[in-house]
Amino acid sequence: MRPLLIFLLSMTLIFAQGNSPEKSAEVSQPALVDVSVKTTYEVYTNAEIFTGYPELLGRKYVLSNTKSTKGAFVSSDGIVLVDASVQEKNPENSRAPETLLDLMIKDAARVAHIKMFGIEPSDSEIDSFAIYLLDYYGGRESLVLKINSAYKEGKIIFVPTDSLTTTGSPEGNLMNATVIYSDSNVAVINTTVSDAPTLAFLNGSNVTNGDTGYLITYVEPDNPIITPVFIESSSSSDSGISFAVPPSSTIKDEYGKYFNLITDKTGNVIGVELGENGKNIIDSNELKALEKSANFEHKVSDTNAFFLEGIDSYEEGVYDKAEESFEKVLTLYPEHLQAKNYLNKTAEAEKKKNPLGSLKFENLSIPENWIFILVFGVALFYLVTKIFFRK
Repeated sequence: MRPLLIFLLSMTLIFAQGNSPEKSAEVSQPALVDVSVKTTYEVYTNAEIFTGYPELLGRKYVLSNTKSTKGAFVSSDGIVLVDASVQEKNPENSRAPETLLDLMIKDAARVAHIKMFGIEPSDSEIDSFAIYLLDYYGGRESLVLKINSAYKEGKIIFVPTDSLTTTGSPEGNLMNATVIYSDSNVAVINTTVSDAPTLAFLNGSNVTNGDTGYLITYVEPDNPIITPVFIESSSSSDSGISFAVPPSSTIKDEYGKYFNLITDKTGNVIGVELGENGKNIIDSNELKALEKSANFEHKVSDTNAFFLEGIDSYEEGVYDKAEESFEKVLTLYPEHLQAKNYLNKTAEAEKKKNPLGSLKFENLSIPENWIFILVFGVALFYLVTKIFFRK
């Protein structure tokens, strides 16, 4: 019976998303997750970045670089899709050269101080000398370019020694994760999460070239921007879907920096934009292909179904049923912030609707029509006393 209930609720989720892009934004938001990949390097230098300091040649440094981006759960057993660039190990495309510069400039400052005064410098003296050397050698930007040039010439070698992938829950708790598949566009990550909220793709959408759709951009967690866009190809085509942002859009030049969903004109989710400038869109067909490549199976989210059921009950004013649904969500996925918010809103709405309806004296509940009963009781008491105690 339970599998049938979950199936029916899930089908309701998919079709109910079509109510509006706003509903899609709300239901899909809990599936978003922060993904970070921390790469540790051993760096060997044989380039004289600071002229006059040959002591730094042949030095070995150990540094780490962390790259973060937004991903999304696409299966309730914790499978996350994320742009492949998050696990970029090419130091030239990361902050590793800047981190190396910080280490090298302090090393040079220490050497300079010893040459000048013959003693080990304090931390504050190293910082002062480092500021002077940065300015003397042309500033940070110039030195980073010099490091990148030396890297291309093979005079600086970055050797990745370790990589740690983590996902951040809505409440900021870090969870270890494992990259189980990656290609040039997308990485598939397996987390320890169960009963996760997921993006609900609409299968077999009837999108055609020139249709109007919507771009849902999560600039702020609770304030997504919804922008009309033009769908440029069908999700059933070999090339997948693409879209064009109207020139008048305020998000036109910014959307590539954030996590985006693409919906059809009725608000059904038809794709997720992982890369910048709309170049890496995963639609339902590509998601199915990834399931085979990464050897995972999409599992329907019970959490989504109960969350949507709760929203519908809340909007209909059936607060006891809404409360029950949101509590089910939090039992399955305790860090579902949106369900927590709705649970608070439901309690407040219930209080306004029925100020004393929830008060109980032992096993006796005060009914909603207590005012009528009170007035009726007083009137009845008055009549009885008039009858039995009249002179």
